[in-house]
Amino acid sequence: MSWQQPTGSCWASPLARQCGAAVCVAWSRCHHPLHPSRKQQELEPLAVMASAVPPNFSWVVPDKLAGLAMPRLPAHYQYMHEHGIRHLVSLSERSPPYHDTCPGIQVHRLRIPDFCPPSVEQIQCFLQIVEDANAKGEAVAVHCLLGFGRTGTLLACYLVKAKKITGVDAIHEIRRIRPGAIETHEQEKAVIQFHHRIK
Repeated sequence: MSWQQPTGSCWASPLARQCGAAVCVAWSRCHHPLHPSRKQQELEPLAVMASAVPPNFSWVVPDKLAGLAMPRLPAHYQYMHEHGIRHLVSLSERSPPYHDTCPGIQVHRLRIPDFCPPSVEQIQCFLQIVEDANAKGEAVAVHCLLGFGRTGTLLACYLVKAKKITGVDAIHEIRRIRPGAIETHEQEKAVIQFHHRIK
């Protein structure tokens, strides 16, 4: 019985380099009678793979932008893929587990410490990812650890720009959709300052 060591590569797109974020993709293969090869997996229709709603998942703009807690099962990625999500923005300091089980979803890393607000550059990078994806008819999901503070802050910044509303109104709307979102005064301040910057 022989196993092939996982291989991987880490690369940064021009946009990711500009924002100080690296997009890491790792593919692992093993050859074992009970573990199908990548080629076999590609031949299997996606429909046979089970899917499950990710934790704290909700659409902010249906079919365009969603928020969630960190996905923890391959079934969570399958659910997102089935619902048109092709980009996952990860705000946590560690990579989401099993992200390599669904190559149809591209992971974008924007590391923000827990309970902290995003930088101006991170906000702009997130908004650009969403804009570029939506222009191609692709949905985006964003997560942190539990899907409240960091996730809610960036979702509120999106509403400020996309809906042309104030920071305060955007905070209220995100909290209506996702109760408990935006956990600290600094995160609230980041949304309000973003609105003042672009109005």
